[in-house]
Amino acid sequence: MKKILYKSLFGWSFVLLICITVLPVSAQEENSIINYLTQENKGEGTIRIYQNDRIAALVGKKGEGKDLNEDGTSTYLRAKGYRVHLYSEIASKESMNKAKNIERKFLEAYPEIGSYVTVSGPKIRVRVGDFKTWEEANLLKQELRKKYRDISAEAMIVKDDIRLDVEPNEQQNNGRTEEGEDSGTK
Repeated sequence: MKKILYKSLFGWSFVLLICITVLPVSAQEENSIINYLTQENKGEGTIRIYQNDRIAALVGKKGEGKDLNEDGTSTYLRAKGYRVHLYSEIASKESMNKAKNIERKFLEAYPEIGSYVTVSGPKIRVRVGDFKTWEEANLLKQELRKKYRDISAEAMIVKDDIRLDVEPNEQQNNGRTEEGEDSGTK
């Protein structure tokens, strides 16, 4: 009797698992832009799309996972890009004060550009900007070198994880401290 009950429970569990995994996929496929574009309608042309199945699975999905972030004032995507590195030193109270002063001075001149003070292991760093291209970062670096010799003594362009706003900010969140987080620069 117990064997029959276990087999029955196993059978129903299996059916339930199949329903849970298949139904959302089929519902998603019905509403896919790919299916809409490729459906045949009388009197209209035919569209054929040749692509990898993995790409088709991603079409129509919003950015999900670890790359999409929120900080209370904006939604942003983490991506690879460039920042202008202004300062680094072994972390101490003096170096933290100097980093904050550099950040403050920078934000007074460029309030619309994000600045990032990071403490990673024994190092404290000040980096500014979220640039998609090296050229964009270079424009800021050159401008800083002309105007602020004291800030830009160490100025250099570095590869880093940057923030790309997905939704417009109602408030700017400039100048934040990220402690214990490696910036991802290599």
